[in-house]
Amino acid sequence: MRNDRLSRRSLIQVAAGTAALGSIAHASAKDDESRQAKKQATPLLDELDKTPAAAQLALVMKWLNAQPLALFSELRDARPVMRLGNIVLVARYADVLEVLGHPSVFSVRLYKPKMGDFMLTHDETPTHRRDKSVMSAMLPMSDTAMIREKIGGFASKAILKASGRIEVVNEFARLVPLQLVQDYFGLDGVDIGELKRWSYWAQFDNFHNHHFHERENAMEISQRAGEAKQQLAAYATALVQRRTGELRRDPNRDDIVSRMLKSKFPPSVGFGLDRVVANAMGLLIGAVETTSHAIVHAIDELLSRPKELAAAVQSAAEGDFETLSEYVWEANRFRPISPFMFRYCEQDFTIAKGTERETEIPTGVTVFTLTQSAMFDPVEFDNPTEFRADRPKYQSFLFGFGHHRCLGEYVGREMIPEAIKALVVCKNLRRADGPAGHIDFKDGPFPESLTLTYDQ
Repeated sequence: MRNDRLSRRSLIQVAAGTAALGSIAHASAKDDESRQAKKQATPLLDELDKTPAAAQLALVMKWLNAQPLALFSELRDARPVMRLGNIVLVARYADVLEVLGHPSVFSVRLYKPKMGDFMLTHDETPTHRRDKSVMSAMLPMSDTAMIREKIGGFASKAILKASGRIEVVNEFARLVPLQLVQDYFGLDGVDIGELKRWSYWAQFDNFHNHHFHERENAMEISQRAGEAKQQLAAYATALVQRRTGELRRDPNRDDIVSRMLKSKFPPSVGFGLDRVVANAMGLLIGAVETTSHAIVHAIDELLSRPKELAAAVQSAAEGDFETLSEYVWEANRFRPISPFMFRYCEQDFTIAKGTERETEIPTGVTVFTLTQSAMFDPVEFDNPTEFRADRPKYQSFLFGFGHHRCLGEYVGREMIPEAIKALVVCKNLRRADGPAGHIDFKDGPFPESLTLTYDQ
């Protein structure tokens, strides 16, 4: 039986909407007292306390990659709002909601130097509202069946070509969304390898190359990303010019770039050709590495859970897309593409008022909203460490939350499970022998290889 029960806090959240989250999402003082009474051992935090202050952030970043659930459990219990220099970590569900629910206080300012005048660098501005509204109309939920059909075709061809052994990242998880970018989004007329390169370096620099990442080659990454973005902008500008001519010859052409160009806005709206170019670029940058990451993490997690993999295989074989999707998203809860989102504190703010963890967050600090920790908070999640495919969607942070919730969520909700369906229905799907059968990140932020085999 599907579990559609709502927790008391979630019922309030659904009824009140995101605008009121800051005032309703706090855990009670009673909850704080209960956690204090059940205090657990904190070996990671004890080690952190013994580490020189200058090295603490690097250690936490290491744990966020290597053992996030252990770290989050300790943080939620002992230090739910913890400051490390100019970084504040927020670990509990209620407090993550509060931060992400106040975009004018906790902003995306840190993205702007890397992404320029794009909607994701704006908080509650006319540019954000206009561009997100237009692009939401360009990507309607009514396209979901078409998206699944396209993805199913791309994925099946990739499996067929692999002939029993597939390197999932580059032969599948990146390839399939790149093909959708060309076909459905309309970014055609260029080598798919160029789209992949532009997407890779832009995504790397935009989201994984900030001051807190402390990368030795940070400048090199930014330089390569800058070159990639310039080349992508030149391509997108030429594409818009070319597509305009193509639409004069064939006005029935339908892809996302064509939809933008066929939509007539008065000059006062401000959605001219420059916005078409900017949002065409965003379609590519937002689609490929995130999708690949989610596919690879989900299949890797399922392969580590034979019982759940068997259930996913059965759902796929029976054509039960909804149940298969639930297994995919639960796998991604255990292995999301990132365990946190970061925001910049624009003004002094007191979080979790009225509780024992009430904390003043000062202007100018970077806040890590530990979204994966929130998805394992026992106050909101029943038996959070148990793999349960029937968890409600409203509890998830996999597509973000609030003002900056992923624009392409409805595309991703079709694309990722549909691609995984093509993998799990392969007969006797299994890891390749040796290191090849496990994810290799090659010291970067994205999965770079994972080889699986299957019977033909």
